[in-house]
Amino acid sequence: MTDHHHAGDDADIPGFEDVQGDADPADPDAADELLEGLLGAQAAKREDIATAEEIEADSGENEPNSEDTVEDTPTGRWACRFCETKRRSPDGVAAHHLTCPDSKHYRETHWGEDETDPEGDDPEQTTLTTDETPDAGGETPGEQRTFLVDTQWHEFRAYLKFAEHGLDPYYALHSLMRRSDWDDGPPTEIIEYGGHKYEVTFTFDDSGLKPWDDPSFKIEKVREFRIHVETAEGIRKADFHIRPRWPDMESKAGMRTPSNPRDFVGLDIDAQGANHDPGAYPELLDHAMQAFGVNGGANAARDRYLSAPNVEPWSIIIDGELYVRIDRDRSGPLIGLDGPLERMNMVLAG
Repeated sequence: MTDHHHAGDDADIPGFEDVQGDADPADPDAADELLEGLLGAQAAKREDIATAEEIEADSGENEPNSEDTVEDTPTGRWACRFCETKRRSPDGVAAHHLTCPDSKHYRETHWGEDETDPEGDDPEQTTLTTDETPDAGGETPGEQRTFLVDTQWHEFRAYLKFAEHGLDPYYALHSLMRRSDWDDGPPTEIIEYGGHKYEVTFTFDDSGLKPWDDPSFKIEKVREFRIHVETAEGIRKADFHIRPRWPDMESKAGMRTPSNPRDFVGLDIDAQGANHDPGAYPELLDHAMQAFGVNGGANAARDRYLSAPNVEPWSIIIDGELYVRIDRDRSGPLIGLDGPLERMNMVLAG
C-alpha cells in the first residue's frame, strides 16, 4: 500500500467558530477567503463545507471560545497544518497556501481533477524550494519537513476468533488429518493470492486438552492444527495455529488450561507472519482452507468456515510492525555517531 503523510503533528488550526469571529458579517467573501486558506483554494465552492451565510446562521449554536485569544493560544492565532508556519493573525492565509510546498503536496495527493482552479490560475504551479524563502523559524522548509515515501507492514500477530460455525471447521480439519497419507510428509497445496504463489503445508500437534464432555463431541484425542503459508522466496509468510475452544475446558494433568473468558464454542487461531497487510491473514487462511477442501465448500464468504467476514470483532491484535520509509534526501543520514538511531539507542539503553 502507498500512503503519503506528513511526518509532523498537525498544528492547531481555528474551527468554524474562529473563522466566524474574524470575518465581517457584512462581507461574506472575507469568510470564504479564510476557509480557502484552511481547507483549500476551492473550499468556498465545495458542497460539504459551510458558507459564510451558513456560519452566520449557526452563530447562536457555535459561540466562539472566550479563552481562544491571541494571547492565550500558544501557537498564535493561526498555524499552517502542513508546514507548521505560525502567524499571529489569519491575514494572508490563502497567499501562504499558494507558496507552501507541503500544502501543494497535500493537494496533489488528495484533491481530484474536478477540484482544480476553474479560472485557469493553477496555484500548484507556484512552489517554494529550500533555496528560496526561509520560514519564521529561520530554517528553510526543507530543513523542517520530512515526507514519508511509503509504508510497509512487517511482523504481525493476532488471535483470530471464529464462532460463527462452532466446531465444524475443527471437525473438517480433523477429517483432513485422518484421511491424509503421512508417509510422504505433510499435505501441501499451492494457492495464489495478491499476485503471488504460496505453498501451503498442513500439520498437527497434541493439544493437551481433555475431550469436551458434550455429547456432540466424538473425538477421543484432542489435537491442534497448523497451516503454514509461504512464497517460494520466503519473503511473505504466515502461520496459523488452530486451537479448539469450548466452555469449561480442562487440560491433562500437569498442563496449563488455556483461557476462554467468553466461553464461546469455536476456534482460537494464533495468526502471525510477515510482509502482509493485517487484512491479508484471514484471507490467506480462507484460501488455504479452500485449497484443502475443508472450508465449508460454499461460494459466499460468510458461509465458509474460516473467512474474513467471520472473524469475531473481539479478536485480539498482539503485535503489528509498520515500517516507515523516509526520503533520505530530506531526512539526511539516520545512522551515524550522532544520528537519530544512535541518539534513540542512548535514550532507550537506560
